[in-house]
Amino acid sequence: LCLALYGGTPRLRQAPGREAPLPDVEGETLNTADPRTLLRRGTASGHAEVDFLGRDGRRYRARWAVRRAREKADGKLQKIEQSLTDLDSDRLLTTQKREFDRLLPERLGLSFEQFTRAVLLAQSEFAAFLKADDNERSDLLERLTGTAEYSAISIAAYRRASDAKRAVDALETRLADD
Repeated sequence: LCLALYGGTPRLRQAPGREAPLPDVEGETLNTADPRTLLRRGTASGHAEVDFLGRDGRRYRARWAVRRAREKADGKLQKIEQSLTDLDSDRLLTTQKREFDRLLPERLGLSFEQFTRAVLLAQSEFAAFLKADDNERSDLLERLTGTAEYSAISIAAYRRASDAKRAVDALETRLADD
């Protein structure tokens, strides 16, 4: 899921020695945090793909793919390809990394960090969620449950009640003076 949606995994992002070189074909090296290292040895290509329902109610497909040159197992690794497709209109939205990185969180409603905290809680990240500060946890839960508008209403109601209480206090003070 993480690879298809965000082009990385929590394991790779937390890899010790992220800059340590790993040997590849033809004397090439990769660092340990490179998601292309997930391609199984001896294969010419691989991909991860996931369909999801966006915040806007539309269906999307996120795809991450990597291949070796000439589709040969001993070919040089090529650049990662990511794409986002609107399945409802059967329209390819982007194949550009920068555009993908902008569009996906808009459609999904979660950043990589929020996704890994919320969706992957059962996979040893539950303690991190519990240790997060109240504001961080609250923000994440509001995004997941779609209750951000209720928080805004609550804040507005609190401000209005505070203003009304100040007005009443001022009137009571004037009344006491009379």
